[in-house]
Amino acid sequence: MEELNSIFSITLHYLAPTGAVILLGLLGGKFARSIKLPKVSGYLIAGVIIGPSVLGLISIETVQSLSIVSDIALGLIMFAIGGVFEIHHIKSVGNKALWLTIGQSVGAMVFTTFALYFAGLSFYISLLISTIGIATAPAASLLVVREYEAKGDFTDTFITIVATSNIVCILIFELVFSINEISGGGAFYMAIISPLYEIGGSLIVGGLIGFMISKWEQKVDDQAELLMIIVAGVIMVTGLAFTLNLQPLFATLIMGAVTKSRIRTKYSRF
Repeated sequence: MEELNSIFSITLHYLAPTGAVILLGLLGGKFARSIKLPKVSGYLIAGVIIGPSVLGLISIETVQSLSIVSDIALGLIMFAIGGVFEIHHIKSVGNKALWLTIGQSVGAMVFTTFALYFAGLSFYISLLISTIGIATAPAASLLVVREYEAKGDFTDTFITIVATSNIVCILIFELVFSINEISGGGAFYMAIISPLYEIGGSLIVGGLIGFMISKWEQKVDDQAELLMIIVAGVIMVTGLAFTLNLQPLFATLIMGAVTKSRIRTKYSRF
């Protein structure tokens, strides 16, 4: 009997519900589009409904096991965002993007810090969390821009702010963390070297891989091959960043910036 039960006992592989989640997310996007909302709104709503917090169609364990997928996806998004650092983009938006980035970064950080502090958290924890609030969600922003095929000065400025705010988020987070380490009795030189290593190392890794990818792209005419090169490059940069304890998002952003700066690929949607 036990042998019979073992034969008919089925443990659903985590890829099955994952595939179902993707399909349901796409349906959510279709529904959102039908009521004149961006598809990403439908993706988010569908994710909340079928996630662990509501229906539980996908468990927390499954989400954790698929972390590699989210790492690659975020890497590809930051690669695309990095493309706005082409010279012609920076010249077109000028100082307005810089001041807007500073304004929204400082405003978000100050508001979030005091809100959390008055809610009962310590000042340092409030400050540390508020640095995360500086970042502008790159995935949702890029999806909306791509969906509506938005172009022009406003779009260039918006995407530039998204990219720079994420860089500012990483830099300030490292700074706040280092200051806390020093105030807590940590070695001063380690508190200085650690963020320099993470930021500098990410810059070097992303820049080198981006340079090599750009040289390869110049000899590629096939769209599918180009896409595979980009995906492989993003996976390599992300993996190296995790291995060397660097910043994977910053590294892939730099990779995108270097790649797009050295060659304007005719397949710009990638």
